[in-house]
Amino acid sequence: MFSLWLSAVGNRYRLLIPHWLMLSQLILIVTLIATCVLLNRANAAASPTIVIPGNKTGILGSSERISFAAGPAPLMGSSTYVREHGIAAITQSTTGCTTTTEAIKGSSGVYGFPILDSNGNNTRSVILPSSLTIWQRTIAEGGTYPAGRTISLVTFHKGTWKITAIFNQTLDKFESDPDGTSGITPRHIYCPNLFPAIWDATQPNAFLYDPAFRFFVDATNLAPGRYYTKPIYLGSFSANSSGNNVVMIVDRINIVATNFSCTLSAPGSVELSNFNPTATILTTTHCQDDGNSLQGITVQLSMEAAGASSGISDNTRLLGVSESDKKLTIAGSWSTLAPPCGTTGSDDILFDGTPRELGTLAPGRQQTWQQPLSFRLCVEPNVAQRDYQAHALLSVVTR
Repeated sequence: MFSLWLSAVGNRYRLLIPHWLMLSQLILIVTLIATCVLLNRANAAASPTIVIPGNKTGILGSSERISFAAGPAPLMGSSTYVREHGIAAITQSTTGCTTTTEAIKGSSGVYGFPILDSNGNNTRSVILPSSLTIWQRTIAEGGTYPAGRTISLVTFHKGTWKITAIFNQTLDKFESDPDGTSGITPRHIYCPNLFPAIWDATQPNAFLYDPAFRFFVDATNLAPGRYYTKPIYLGSFSANSSGNNVVMIVDRINIVATNFSCTLSAPGSVELSNFNPTATILTTTHCQDDGNSLQGITVQLSMEAAGASSGISDNTRLLGVSESDKKLTIAGSWSTLAPPCGTTGSDDILFDGTPRELGTLAPGRQQTWQQPLSFRLCVEPNVAQRDYQAHALLSVVTR
């Protein structure tokens, strides 16, 4: 991660990047064979392939985003609240949530779906889902929460989860424990059913359309080779199973551990102000095959809002500056030309992790790429005179 520090000095607004922590050894490595497939019960599921460096430990790679239309579910069939069944759960079962006895805790301390070797044996490595899912149900009279339609946002982040729900204009929030479980359902993972409500069994239970998923590999010294997971589903479960809605997200995830490694270097700081609102830096990425990898890779760079900027960068083209009331933002470009603040272009940096391709590397080879990055400080009127900061993560991404 590199930190963008923005400070106000007199009438100057100055952007500082005091340090860049370079992500090396292919921290994010992505391969996707089937991309962005719309799924429902009649569609074939996606089978993403994620390439990671072998013999290393940590979160070493991820798939691209996989989107599909989940569609409406059948009627609930029961008004009973059951803690063992999840709302918008991610699971490897078609009948309920995955239990911790079926899962494995990865090196990050979060439970995940097991990664299997070619013989079907569990490794000490796991898959951690991330997604943004919206669902709706209707609450009946007589419960803890007011009756009426309930719309909830369920966020999964590398195996942990958080729910933000609106109950007839009443906001409530729940989240998992750090290991992905909860005190209410300690034996289950990715199972965020925490609303002790009485559901209206006559009203439909539905996922709203286009949930999107990414899957991260939390590996523990996987030897170079090929691995896989069992199918993974998005499920909504009723008490007596009559209203279950289960949609396959992926029929399997393929994991390829390789011997590739990459290093990323860049200048230590960048300064912007209202007198000098633009700057250009040069990044250098070097990748090599450390021995007999099974397939080549495509090398990319990505930049993603992080830290103080992760919750305020609602426009992916602009990096948010914390505590500026959105009056200060940063635009970026994968070129030597800093982009204008109010228009879009093909070279724009998207601060949501969207990658920029550098090139391809075949097995047994090594190569170095240099990529310029340009930034522009965008300032709206009446910005308070004080110190500001923004954060983003610069990564080497391969697939």
